[in-house]
Amino acid sequence: FFFAPCGPTPAELPVCPGAAHCLAAAMYRPTMPSSEPIQRITRSMGLAPLDPHAAQLLAGDVEYRMKEVIQEAAKFMRHAGRTCLQVEDVNYALQLKGCLPIYGLSCGPAPAFKSVALSSGQKVFYIDDPIISLKDALQQPIPAMREEPPAVSCHWL
Repeated sequence: FFFAPCGPTPAELPVCPGAAHCLAAAMYRPTMPSSEPIQRITRSMGLAPLDPHAAQLLAGDVEYRMKEVIQEAAKFMRHAGRTCLQVEDVNYALQLKGCLPIYGLSCGPAPAFKSVALSSGQKVFYIDDPIISLKDALQQPIPAMREEPPAVSCHWL
């Protein structure tokens, strides 16, 4: 998609430290939907190529749906008093539309990486996991069971 400004330029927007996607992404709207991503997706799924006109119509519908979700997510963002659009805002907007949330992404704190220098001079980065004693883990009380039985549901993942 091509983006054209519909509000202030990114330089005029407030800086959002620590967030990957700010209001700048929501302030820019697609002006001309491209059918190439739709064609690429159909090819990757092993389907027959779409008619260019049908792909263009489908791209327009995708653009409309994305704009709806971004507008709803921006409402959640403003209601929270933030200027940074976060993954949770998009998840709430998707939930409002009756869609599944985005899995695997969150806006939690960034993990603290440590590094070790190898003999070759290269650095290897890792996340330091706490060491838990097996004796201490076994001596902790067992959590109470829930009163209602666990529910089983199907999910596409």
